[in-house]
Amino acid sequence: MSPDRLARLSHRMAGLTLAVMAALLALNVLNWLYPPYASDSYGFSFGLSSRWLAHRSIDVTAFPAWQTAGAILITSVPLLVLMRGLTHLRALFRSYADGAYFSMEAARNLATVGRSIAWWVLAEFLAEPILSLWLTLRAEPGHRMVVMSLDTPALVSLFVAACIAVIGKILQRACEVYQENQQFV
Repeated sequence: MSPDRLARLSHRMAGLTLAVMAALLALNVLNWLYPPYASDSYGFSFGLSSRWLAHRSIDVTAFPAWQTAGAILITSVPLLVLMRGLTHLRALFRSYADGAYFSMEAARNLATVGRSIAWWVLAEFLAEPILSLWLTLRAEPGHRMVVMSLDTPALVSLFVAACIAVIGKILQRACEVYQENQQFV
């Protein structure tokens, strides 16, 4: 792949990353504001909200506005953590578009992407019991729930996050060694 083509691809990926960021936040809000579409799913599932919207004992359409707003905020927290990583991913693609393939900044951005994915998984894990309590807050006594779960996609995400973070650290070290070698030349 030619350098110009790679730069264009990196630039497009930076733009696509920004679009994904906006779409994730918008889809989260839309899932709570229009729950009939989310509960019927139509082949679509979205994070923490889809787990609860499919729960038959919870009627999201009957929620008062304050409870829906709270659910949107609770499910947005993990996404905002992920946004930090996606912001660094976008910066990484922009660095690549500028031709800075082995820069210290690019390596730091890659490591931050990995760490942010790990923090996102942790934030989802911690948000689920808060969300379950929030959604069952108005339920009759004995029907309130506090739920915690860790599924296979979360474990895979943690593994991939660790790999990305380690590769980012390795690239940082490679940049340091390269800079040291340049001083001797």
